[in-house]
Amino acid sequence: MIKSGRWDLQSHSYDGHTPYVIDSAGTKGNFFSNKLWIEDEKRNETEEEFRERIYADFLNSKNDLENSFGKSVIGFAYPLGDFGQKPMNLPEAKNIVFDTVNLVYPMSFYQVWLGNDFVFNYPKKENQLLIKRIEVRPYWNSDNLLKVLDIGGNKNLPYFDNFEDYEGWINNFGFLSFENNSMVLSSKSDMGSLTFLEGSYLWKEYIFKANVYSNKGQTYSIVAGYKDDSNYVLCSFTPSAIRLEQMIEGESKILKEFKGKFDLLNKEKNIGIGFSGNDASCYLNDKRVIDTSDIDDKINSGGIGFKTWDPQANNSELIIKSVSVEKIK
Repeated sequence: MIKSGRWDLQSHSYDGHTPYVIDSAGTKGNFFSNKLWIEDEKRNETEEEFRERIYADFLNSKNDLENSFGKSVIGFAYPLGDFGQKPMNLPEAKNIVFDTVNLVYPMSFYQVWLGNDFVFNYPKKENQLLIKRIEVRPYWNSDNLLKVLDIGGNKNLPYFDNFEDYEGWINNFGFLSFENNSMVLSSKSDMGSLTFLEGSYLWKEYIFKANVYSNKGQTYSIVAGYKDDSNYVLCSFTPSAIRLEQMIEGESKILKEFKGKFDLLNKEKNIGIGFSGNDASCYLNDKRVIDTSDIDDKINSGGIGFKTWDPQANNSELIIKSVSVEKIK
């Protein structure tokens, strides 16, 4: 494989491919996210022992490969795409993993957990050496791989979608389906849903509009400036108010609110959001309702999406019939 020039052999952990016991009850967790349970001593690892363990894993894997194949190993791919994002007993796991892996490897790779992020790599200020990778399934052929690359690639503006073909809408939570040339967001066990469009990460200075129909639920929103599920701008439509909000590092803040009575349920509406730098505005039936110039600098660009919410589980459903996005001139 190495001699072919088509394959490059790098590290994928020494012992980190399976879950391990992390407490006295036998609960199992990922290798790089948790302090393991030491049964003989009836205790968890200390933070320092966690650090030493993962450092040894990084180093042993690298040394084994280099000794076996006589080739420099410079990259590490995290098993299960896990680098400490969702620890169960070590909140600082991600920071410790990053500090430690960089002592051994110049770069590290992870596969995106479906719905959590865009699949392509984009310039970011934080952690330039953490690189996304695509997990190629055993049953894929070349067309499958090319389709994934095409969907994830940057989409150009203007953009239009009437859902005749799949364009890369990704579900973050809730339930997403496509039927009768429409996209349907709904909830089952959740109290809402969130979806975003692959390939829209780099977009900025645009107006995003959509024809929607609400079957049930209290609130639906149109999203712009989508970086990830913790950072975006949204116009939310409720029976009693239209709100312009932003989500920064998972904290929601209402920037502007227009109160009134809005007949949304079982009605087709044209909703929209304008987004340009620190400026944003909400539209209802092609009329601008509210605007603000207080958008956080962290969201100066980003993709599009939709969100629904209701205080009752399994009680939101939004049908999107078409979307359009145009550059602000």
